[in-house]
Amino acid sequence: MRLYILSFFIVLVSFTKESLFAQGDARLDALKRKYTNEQLSPDERLPAFRDYILATLYERTDEALPDLQEYLQLSLQFKDYVRVAHAYHCLGYYYRKQKDFVQAEKATNEQLYFARLANNSYYVANALVDVGGNEEEKGDYRKALLHYKQALDTAVAAGEPVIEARARINKGNIHKLVGDYYEAIAELQQALELCEKKRITGFMASVLFNLGDINSSIQENEKAEYYYLEAIKWSKKKSNNNTLTLTLQALIRLKLKQKKYEETRKLIDELALVDQMLGIPKNEAVTYGLLAKLEWEENNLDTALFQGQKAYDLIRNLDSKPEMAEIIGVLGLIYLSQDQADFAVKYCERAYQLNVENGSIHLQRENCDCLYKAYKKLNKQARALKHLEIYTDLEERIRNTEQVKRLVKAQLNNDFKRQEEIDSIEIDNRLKLIGVGHERDLKIRMQFIVFVTILAIIMAVSIFYLSRAYRRSKKQKLLLERMDKLNKYIFSIISHDFNGPLLTMNALAKSLEDRELSPEEMHAFTQDIQQQVVRTKDILTNLLNWARSELDIDLSESRLCKVKQVSDELLMHFSEQLIHKELKFKNELPSDLELTIHPDLLRIVLRNMISNSIKYSYHGDEIHLYYVKERKQIVLEDEGVGLRPEQLQQLFSKPMYSSLGTSQEMGFGIGLYITSELLRKISWDIKVESSGPDLGSKISIYHP
Repeated sequence: MRLYILSFFIVLVSFTKESLFAQGDARLDALKRKYTNEQLSPDERLPAFRDYILATLYERTDEALPDLQEYLQLSLQFKDYVRVAHAYHCLGYYYRKQKDFVQAEKATNEQLYFARLANNSYYVANALVDVGGNEEEKGDYRKALLHYKQALDTAVAAGEPVIEARARINKGNIHKLVGDYYEAIAELQQALELCEKKRITGFMASVLFNLGDINSSIQENEKAEYYYLEAIKWSKKKSNNNTLTLTLQALIRLKLKQKKYEETRKLIDELALVDQMLGIPKNEAVTYGLLAKLEWEENNLDTALFQGQKAYDLIRNLDSKPEMAEIIGVLGLIYLSQDQADFAVKYCERAYQLNVENGSIHLQRENCDCLYKAYKKLNKQARALKHLEIYTDLEERIRNTEQVKRLVKAQLNNDFKRQEEIDSIEIDNRLKLIGVGHERDLKIRMQFIVFVTILAIIMAVSIFYLSRAYRRSKKQKLLLERMDKLNKYIFSIISHDFNGPLLTMNALAKSLEDRELSPEEMHAFTQDIQQQVVRTKDILTNLLNWARSELDIDLSESRLCKVKQVSDELLMHFSEQLIHKELKFKNELPSDLELTIHPDLLRIVLRNMISNSIKYSYHGDEIHLYYVKERKQIVLEDEGVGLRPEQLQQLFSKPMYSSLGTSQEMGFGIGLYITSELLRKISWDIKVESSGPDLGSKISIYHP
């Protein structure tokens, strides 16, 4: 009965498909008659040609090139540079579909040139997205991100929400590809909100599909399933069959992973109907491959082998390496389960090589496990052990990746809980009727005024020192450029890091003005004010140290300094933070260690090193300060959050706004930059090493 129903749907879909094609041909013929009518004006002919091109490009891509070239020539003839930019955009799409990326890049560059010539922000931003797409195809994700950001800035400035959404989606995809799942989700969520707000329905399916993929990667299976189902709904609504196919395939893999076989089978039946309608061999092969995997999971080995062979017959002559690797990998598993180890080796070896090229380590691991078991059955112990070693290595790499994904998941959950707490506080505050007593109000206002006055004086002093140094630096051109750069950095940091505490203080003052407080609440608000003052003081200390390092320290005053004595003095300064975070600081510097260095310079360098380690160490960690005599290095080693390779590369390039410490300590990323600049002045060097996130870091300073 089920087979009859399926056959009926296939016939119905085929009939509908032929009817739609017939209607499409009539529409295309009408458009062609209009744009070829030379008696019409360009304003009438070119839009008709555009509509004709869009229909042929997306529905019959392989046949579209002659029409595209004619569209381009007609647009050039009428000197309609917006249409010329659009023609090159369509040509770029055509060449990318044909995998001719050289011609695609040429077309996209011409698209950007004519869009700028036409002074059309929409097409400029659109062209920048296409340029980024070319870089993404070449695997240069850094350049792709740069172009997507330029497109995003252009679209936002010009008020073009469609291109803004497109740029955000592409940025999110890049972050997903390189494993920056937190950034990817943030970018795609903004794109989703924009699409919902501006009713940009054409992108909804794509955004939802990508959000589903990312949540599946970080094991948020319920969220992944929700996004996949929403993507399927929007794909059907907008007749986006390509995204519909990809989403159904992804949801089937998720259900297989969860071992929900009945739901998987229903989804495969739905996917088969879509394949029948589209008639794309690659998609049909993937469907048969997924069905084979399902039958294998349910131990229906003969049926699984039959479906797997059908998939292989469809895919074997196509240039589709990822799909080929998945299908023949499944065949290898089936043959292994049937005790046909020779065939299992044949298919899994080939699948493994393809997955190495594709970069899919999860499938590589599956292939190596199959090969290990197959070679073991064939009594080829050496080869079995070789693949067991590769499997172990892949397992370790996957474990490290899963750790990163768990951190992202935890970070997202923390963000969600934090938002819930904020919402809860806001609801509670609305329910309370608060009046502020005159005396309390006056006291808090006075504290705030004193704080702002002190802050203004400190900022004035800082600006005074910077201004005086700037006047002196006029004598030398090189120093002038350095001071100019210093001013820009410091003022940008002041505007960023001072704004936060001030806004917080303002919010506290407003809250105190609008409500009647109990002694406990008064105490809590006062503590918040004190914390903001301390944070601002730390920021100013680093700023003034930096300014002083640039302006006031005379390196000719260097003398022998006892390093242990200086470090002990600094540790007394940090004692409260060490106790608060329960850190064990081991100062193992030799008591007789003496170095020729300016004492103030040494204090600033060691202070920033110790402060940085404390900030990024977890509660109960150990920090070691010691001296390596053979290499003449002072080394500070901690067990804290560590650094990613890309962070290590950018660490000393310029001051950066840093992330919060492990106890939410604030900072702004110039501590280590100051240290490197000071050491450079005395021909010393600094080296930071880290094996990765949560593996701690090691900072070494030395004279090369």
